[in-house]
Amino acid sequence: MNGLLVVGAAGTVGALGRHYLDLGFRRPFPAGPSRGILAANVVASFVLGVLTGVVAGRVVDPDLRLAVGVGFCGGLSTFSTFVAQLAEELEGGRRPAALWWAGVVLVSGALAAAVGVAVGRLF
Repeated sequence: MNGLLVVGAAGTVGALGRHYLDLGFRRPFPAGPSRGILAANVVASFVLGVLTGVVAGRVVDPDLRLAVGVGFCGGLSTFSTFVAQLAEELEGGRRPAALWWAGVVLVSGALAAAVGVAVGRLF
């Protein structure tokens, strides 16, 4: 039961963070895929990378791993919104924009995770 509460609380924080990032980036960039969702996915990838790097070198409290990895990062990141925005670009006949969006999200997320793992291994 403790794990459920930890994941729920941390997931709430992550989801609220994603919402506010989306709102904040929508003001200056109202058209096209949300740069706030991109930022949320990149931050979540980095944080999960750090957690992975830290966990690789030592035993970490299971509740902390659940809170950060499943709760916070799961609430902050969103694959479904990325795919929905990709589909919107494709449906609108904007294939170059769709390819750009897919590339930016996937490459930036992978780079953020790799940097996060390297940072996490320092601790």
